[in-house]
Amino acid sequence: MGRLRRWARRFADAFPWTGLGLLIGGASAGGLYHYAYQELDLVLLVVGYGAISLVGLSTIFVIAGFFLTKLRGKAVGEANFLLETDRWKPTGFTRSAIRWFPLVRVGWSWWVPDDAKVRTRLHLGQLAEEVQLPTRGRREGVIRRVWVEDVFGLARLGFWMKEPITLEAHPHIGKLTQLPALLSFSGGDAWPHPLGIPEGDRMELRRYA
Repeated sequence: MGRLRRWARRFADAFPWTGLGLLIGGASAGGLYHYAYQELDLVLLVVGYGAISLVGLSTIFVIAGFFLTKLRGKAVGEANFLLETDRWKPTGFTRSAIRWFPLVRVGWSWWVPDDAKVRTRLHLGQLAEEVQLPTRGRREGVIRRVWVEDVFGLARLGFWMKEPITLEAHPHIGKLTQLPALLSFSGGDAWPHPLGIPEGDRMELRRYA
């Protein structure tokens, strides 16, 4: 079932229009043909041309942004990543955010392993990837789905990337890395008597460990 869903998603990513884009484009074309032209409805003429123009521009921008995103970016390559469960860690994978490109946004997700959580941070025009795994264990291989879509959700294109990355998730150690120094490791002659007064109390002279 998972493989069938993946192939269906791959097919949809190769098609430039979303369901909403097809609906708006088809309704606008039908309205122009049946009402604007035949009934000479000027309101529908303006609305229809505006909607079709929006779908067309979104498609052009998405196609251009798709090729820019595919060409501009850095993959991680073969590596071994050590992580702690439920903690975010950067992987080194980046893609151009193309924020200067109108009406277009870029994003991606992991399909393998399917339990990984992914987020991106913008840095110097690049989207840098961070990943989090909920459970410990070893996972072989990563498959990413990178997509480019317009802000209205009318057009979308995506491509898939497979990398031989080994992920090792260790248990989260919490604050064990920030343990304070234990007083029992110090000599007792430099510490005041625990039951004494804070002003002028004599020091404990007996050495102990």
